[in-house]
Amino acid sequence: MWIVVREWHDNDVCVDNFVNPEEAQQFYDEVLEHTAATVYLAKVEEFAEGEE
Repeated sequence: MWIVVREWHDNDVCVDNFVNPEEAQQFYDEVLEHTAATVYLAKVEEFAEGEE
């Protein structure tokens, strides 16, 4: 799984999930052009569900 994380100065965060790395890269590149947020592209190899 690939994720694109957008983080704004007020600590708002948005995470978008992708199965295909090419789609994630394309979304990442498009977001970088049009946002003031800090943007991260990452491959997630393992994750655990958090407790609520």
